[in-house]
Amino acid sequence: MQEMNEFKPKKTKWIILACSIIVLVGVGGYIYIKSTAKQTVMMTTSTVQSKQSDIKITISGSGATAAAEHESVKGGDGGKIAELLVQKGSIVKKGQPLVTFEGKDVKDQIYQEELSLQKKVIDLDDAKDKLKSNEDMNKIDDLKNNIRKLQLDIDLSNSKISSYKKDQQAPDPIVSPIDGEITVVNNKVGDQINGSAVICEIVNYNKLQLDIQVDEMDILKVKTGQTTEVTVDALPKEKFQGEVIDIAKEGESKNGVSLYSVTLQINDPGEIKAGMSARAEIIVENKTNVVVVPIEAVQQRQGKSFVLVDDGTSKQEPASTSAARQTTGTQTPAIQTPGTMREVTIGIQNETYAEIVSGLKAGENVIIPNAAATTGNANTRRQNGQMPVNGIQMDTRQGVSGGGGFSPGGGGTQNGNAGNRR
Repeated sequence: MQEMNEFKPKKTKWIILACSIIVLVGVGGYIYIKSTAKQTVMMTTSTVQSKQSDIKITISGSGATAAAEHESVKGGDGGKIAELLVQKGSIVKKGQPLVTFEGKDVKDQIYQEELSLQKKVIDLDDAKDKLKSNEDMNKIDDLKNNIRKLQLDIDLSNSKISSYKKDQQAPDPIVSPIDGEITVVNNKVGDQINGSAVICEIVNYNKLQLDIQVDEMDILKVKTGQTTEVTVDALPKEKFQGEVIDIAKEGESKNGVSLYSVTLQINDPGEIKAGMSARAEIIVENKTNVVVVPIEAVQQRQGKSFVLVDDGTSKQEPASTSAARQTTGTQTPAIQTPGTMREVTIGIQNETYAEIVSGLKAGENVIIPNAAATTGNANTRRQNGQMPVNGIQMDTRQGVSGGGGFSPGGGGTQNGNAGNRR
């Protein structure tokens, strides 16, 4: 009986040891199979055709429309208002008379000066007669001096009379300096005004402008004379043309970014009213009739640009040579890639398209790599770090996206107004 009791502990130890070995072998085998299992990733794609088209890069911003021309009309030479030829709301043209003035009432001054002149003329004639009849040589000089003084007095009176008559004439009328609408009238007929008085205000609502803010990263791309396209919230179906007419030389700092005011002229505002909310796109670069592809079709690898050309072929790209795949202790699945990767030269690009300068012709089909779908058990892929994105399995461990190394055109889309750029 004692021998039986000694045998049981030994038997239990062997059982525990055997179970442990079985568990270790199983775990090791699982890890080995997991690490060495080969998976093939099928790239899900869509195909588009390169085309001949126009492409442009824009910098956009928003603001409120405002009248481009506003003038305060002042009193000119001043005087008493004889006629006020406009009222609030009047539409005027440049050069049109707005105000006329009365001349000064100086009739009495003229009459008195003319009488004084007549007397001086008589005195002059008497002085000349005395000089002729004089026989005293000692008085000749005095008589001649008197004649000269009388002549000067006569000249002075003639000058005064001319000045008075000039004052009788009405000052030139005040004319409109611009086309526009009278918005304010400050005076009435009979008012005596001076040259600095503001008689009325004129605003030209047929010439509108828009001020937008452009951030410091984009302002050097903006030049006066560049074409703009303007849309107005109140007229969403219409587009208006304009141009850049002024760029601020000094920016204002907002939230750590310097913003510069850019003034745009709206060429034909139509139904736009001053104060309406509007958005403008400044066309900073524009190319016509060039080969373009969707920006998603361009891939960047080692500083070069490529597109995947649909030529009816496909190949399996080994994990060891796949760009942007660096193993981290587990084997990365190989990629089954359709088509042929072709190097291209990229020109300008916006948020939608990229210009192909060389390497691709219009009409060729290019493949847009959407995502990599891994064959195999979904639970296994999830455990290995592959998570579904929009219903497609993506390898999140190695940074693989869209067949590896995919970058949407290397950027190029720009946002102005602290900037919305496209």
